[in-house]
Amino acid sequence: MAAIIMHVSRDRVKSVRYSRLRLAVFLACVGAYIIVYALLSWRGSYIGHNEGGNDNRKTWFPAYCAEKYISLSGRQKVRLTTTGCFFLPLILVDQTAIHRTHFE
Repeated sequence: MAAIIMHVSRDRVKSVRYSRLRLAVFLACVGAYIIVYALLSWRGSYIGHNEGGNDNRKTWFPAYCAEKYISLSGRQKVRLTTTGCFFLPLILVDQTAIHRTHFE
């Protein structure tokens, strides 16, 4: 009977250690994601787009996350790069809470 209890206890200890390791790795990844975004945000700027119409605006984007292009109608627009798609959740929070769009 004692051998069965000892075996269950060892499995439980291994399970708890594995869970803590998984949590630590997850938190490290989330922390790295936020730190990299903060560095890109620090280097970011407002990008003027939709120019040529009545609703000209400048929208803030982190560095390397967006680029201008000319649409078929001849207006300047902005699109996300691959990096911008990866950081989209943080970009949306940042644009809503800190870096608001400027309308001219």
